[in-house]
Amino acid sequence: MTEDLPPQGTSDAAAAGTPVPDPSTASAGKRKHLPPGWRFLFLVMGSLSVVLGIIGIVVPGLPTTAFLLLAAYLFARSSERMRLWLLHSPLLGRYIRDYQERGGVTPRTRLRAIVLIWSMIGLSTWLFIENRTVDILVILLGGIGTLVMGFLVPSARK
Repeated sequence: MTEDLPPQGTSDAAAAGTPVPDPSTASAGKRKHLPPGWRFLFLVMGSLSVVLGIIGIVVPGLPTTAFLLLAAYLFARSSERMRLWLLHSPLLGRYIRDYQERGGVTPRTRLRAIVLIWSMIGLSTWLFIENRTVDILVILLGGIGTLVMGFLVPSARK
């Protein structure tokens, strides 16, 4: 998609008379190249990703940051207004901004996520789930979530 755009800020492109896109409208240029219907599909998928990210705040096993990063990607290609709303959202924007600015999650965020995962698992298995098979499944999924947060999600740069 971005192959059709000339390189940003290069003097060769400007000297050759090729228009250099304004960075503030770069995502709008990406939207022009989407086939018909794709913009709407990306908008719907981005909205669904936001909903799953919000649910992931309180449900163990659903990765909040991953869904919100996916939403930001999809909105960048479909709706600049929705992308800006997501980035400036008081509840959700912090997840994306921290990840983008630092290239990963901070140790504090990682610890909070793991504590929240196990708190919700503890409450769920103790108060709400009566089936032992489901208890074991939830605990296994929590273990997977902990491994992902501990080892696969990149750490923030200083």
